[in-house]
Amino acid sequence: MSISAYEFNFGEPHLVLVVGRGLIGFEIAFQAKVFCSRTISVATTNTDWNNPAELKHTLSCLVEHGGYSTVDLVWAAGKGGFSASDAEMENEYNYYKDVVVSLLELPDVELRVSLISSAGGIYEHSGFVSALGQINYDRPYARWKLEQERLVLERSAVARVYRAASVYGLGLRGSRVGLINRMVMSAIAGSTVEIYALQNTLRDYIFNGDIARHVVGDIVANTQSGVQLLASGRPTSIDTLKNIVSKVTNRRLKLVYVPSAGNDKDILFAPQLTALRYQATSLEEGVRLLAANIGVAH
Repeated sequence: MSISAYEFNFGEPHLVLVVGRGLIGFEIAFQAKVFCSRTISVATTNTDWNNPAELKHTLSCLVEHGGYSTVDLVWAAGKGGFSASDAEMENEYNYYKDVVVSLLELPDVELRVSLISSAGGIYEHSGFVSALGQINYDRPYARWKLEQERLVLERSAVARVYRAASVYGLGLRGSRVGLINRMVMSAIAGSTVEIYALQNTLRDYIFNGDIARHVVGDIVANTQSGVQLLASGRPTSIDTLKNIVSKVTNRRLKLVYVPSAGNDKDILFAPQLTALRYQATSLEEGVRLLAANIGVAH
């Protein structure tokens, strides 16, 4: 498990812990480093999803040895995907719960939690979403994501929950990536991408750098608790996405559409529902940044 620890100075030293180094956690750690007064630690613990003891020990030592009274925990870690079983997601939830509760129980420490959750999972069968409470899902993945949200909203003094739409962007090699990342890499390599959706399936795609700037901005401003939707409010079809990737990379993108029951539904968000102050990079510009990072952009 990757942990990044940064000291911010808001009149008194303040510790920011980022757990997870996937597409979102990696970029949040980068943005936190930009704002921080100093980097405390960037470490990796043994990732045993059945035993959170090492992670709990590492985090509590960072808090206690620094004598911090205010700590922001950003939880961007996760193992299971949409297709994870109930047992797998329950195990992930228990790991998360053990770690978060251990920090909540530290004496004389105010813990503020920023939790990265999943709009795609929670609203999978909602179609057009015009209210945060318009939840409709049938997968264990979403049920346990909601349990993660409930834990911090009920227990933490400050809990910010971010339901993120379909994410793409710059990340560490080997980390789990989304559809757009796979499209760009396949266009460059000349390989074929399997798409478990239809040409006209509509989704909302957001750049991980936008998420990171928003989350770190909330930490700096110490915004109030609550659930926020991070989405562009601009739906894009798979066919349009294909054209954007081909244009940016100047390569032909080869797709194969694989029938997949339940994965071809539109997930759309009303623009007015997106979080205040959230600024979304245009899809073409985001794909251009991603392609330039990989090495090809026109």
